[in-house]
Amino acid sequence: MKSRIYRNGPSTLSYFCLVLLALLFVLESPSYTFAGEKYVKTGSLKVSEGRMELFTLTTPDNIAGELLVETWNGKQVEVQFELVAKAKSEKEAQRFAEMVDITLDQEDGEVSLRVKSPSRAPWRGGDRSVRLTLEVHLPAGMKIESRTAYFDLDLQGPFGEVTVDNDYGSVILSRAQGKTNIRTSYDKIVLEKIEGELHAESSYGNISVTGVDAKGEEIVLVSSYGSIIMESVKGKVAASTSYGKIKALNVNAGDSPISFKTSYGKIEFENVKGQLTAETSYEKIIASNITLTGGSNRLETVYSKISADFAELSDSHLSISNKYSDIEVTLPKNTSTRMVATVDSGGSIHASNFPITPTLLDRTRLEGIAGDGKSTIEMNIDGIGTIEVVGK
Repeated sequence: MKSRIYRNGPSTLSYFCLVLLALLFVLESPSYTFAGEKYVKTGSLKVSEGRMELFTLTTPDNIAGELLVETWNGKQVEVQFELVAKAKSEKEAQRFAEMVDITLDQEDGEVSLRVKSPSRAPWRGGDRSVRLTLEVHLPAGMKIESRTAYFDLDLQGPFGEVTVDNDYGSVILSRAQGKTNIRTSYDKIVLEKIEGELHAESSYGNISVTGVDAKGEEIVLVSSYGSIIMESVKGKVAASTSYGKIKALNVNAGDSPISFKTSYGKIEFENVKGQLTAETSYEKIIASNITLTGGSNRLETVYSKISADFAELSDSHLSISNKYSDIEVTLPKNTSTRMVATVDSGGSIHASNFPITPTLLDRTRLEGIAGDGKSTIEMNIDGIGTIEVVGK
């Protein structure tokens, strides 16, 4: 009987049952293609005595995670953490977790949170990993210094001075007073309600800034391949990127410079006051309700339109240049300026509803004066294009 069954093989029904059981086993069993086991370690740390002026954080570059820092009315620093290690077995995951050391120390007014792990971590690469979530509460007004990688940071003040050196992770900061210096890469920076000098830099990431008062200091925003957006900003501004747009709303530098520079990115700004420079290439410059407060000002692009609506020019020199595209300028009728506009053969110059008295006029050049001629406007198109001046 046994030899006959073996010789003829399993029946169709038996074969079907075996296949079904195999599928159920695969579905119900843990996967070993990816890290199927994890080990979770939680804990808390606390410092409640001594001066607390500065909070510092350092993490290794082989642990990713999230950091939330919030201020409270308490006089102590408290840290809650959750460490999740993933591996092919629970035993291996536990071994990974035990390799990570998290400490909180206090000395001479500095509270230090340090995360340490082996430099050659066994979980690097493949499907194994260690991820850490940190939640920190500290007294309001403390200074912050952090050096991290592969971490997303969310810092909710009020803080004193803040210095963040991060890589491959986002940085969100709200409410800081004093010098603020933020750097990251391949992710965004979002800043709001900052008072004092500000430097923010993100490689391959966007920068967004809202509600900043530099208090007489400078605001420097630098990106590459990312956009820069700012709103309600007061102070000297220098924003530069490449292959990304720059957009600004309600920026007041007083008599100080404002610089917007990019390449292959659009520049758009509204309600801006200061000594202005805006430069890009192959993209538009669109400006509205602009007040120039003196000095030298420049708008420049190529092969794309420049459209600028000015609210006031106060003893300013303004240069606008383009190549093979148009320039459109709107000015108050009471603007006092000397004006020179030039185009190449095939271009044109038009003035409408603006009281300019020509001193030289031909097909490719207009020179004239409006009012007392206190300011100077020079417009030039290299190649074919149209210059249009409109009064309002």
